[in-house]
Amino acid sequence: MLLIEEADGKVTNFEGKKAGIKDKDIVASNGRIHAQILGELQ
Repeated sequence: MLLIEEADGKVTNFEGKKAGIKDKDIVASNGRIHAQILGELQ
């Protein structure tokens, strides 16, 4: 997660909240398309 965030990406859970180390389901993206990915998963 840290590597993605340091590269200006975004990592959240499926609800769009900041992902934690114990989260089993996460979404990682380049940040620009993150909202679109979350929308598709809903």
